[in-house]
Amino acid sequence: MPSQLEQLDSTEAIVLMYLGDELPAKDRAAVEQRITSDASFAAEVERARAADESYTAAFRDADAARKLPVKTDVAVRRVSRAMHDWQIARAAALAAAASHSPQKRFHIPWWAYPAAVAAAIITGFLVWSTNQKIAPLPPDATAQIDDDDVHLAEQLESEFDPGTQLAMDQQWQDLDTTWEDSARPVLPMPYVDERSQ
Repeated sequence: MPSQLEQLDSTEAIVLMYLGDELPAKDRAAVEQRITSDASFAAEVERARAADESYTAAFRDADAARKLPVKTDVAVRRVSRAMHDWQIARAAALAAAASHSPQKRFHIPWWAYPAAVAAAIITGFLVWSTNQKIAPLPPDATAQIDDDDVHLAEQLESEFDPGTQLAMDQQWQDLDTTWEDSARPVLPMPYVDERSQ
């Protein structure tokens, strides 16, 4: 376990810990050895000890000259309650500051959810379809497919034959002229009143 003296950052902190009797026995022995070997450090310890004794005496004299306005146990309760309230207020302020502080949060846009669902469905379908066993077609089904192919090829050839195309164009023109003649509306002559002229 590391020494407490290594954790203290200044000579003043070491002196205060020594005078307050807050150092472990091993560290206290090291400080006492330093006091005996280093005169400037010993003088600093004596200055701090004298200041501590004068402050303690001043507080003792002030307490003797003026009594507390309340009993000691009441004062202790009030101070304890004030400390507890301060701790609660501080914790609430830290929590409020943490909730209002701009933190980087992982924000997913709204459109990412349906996109993820669609990707999952497509992936599931692809995995499912690659695991399906496809049986070969029976011989009569392949023959039927071949017949359908031949029939389709013949139909396409006949439709794109130039002679057939000319005949179809002529039929369309005949239909168009017949429709124009039959669709022409027969309108009555406008009524003209001879007396108004």
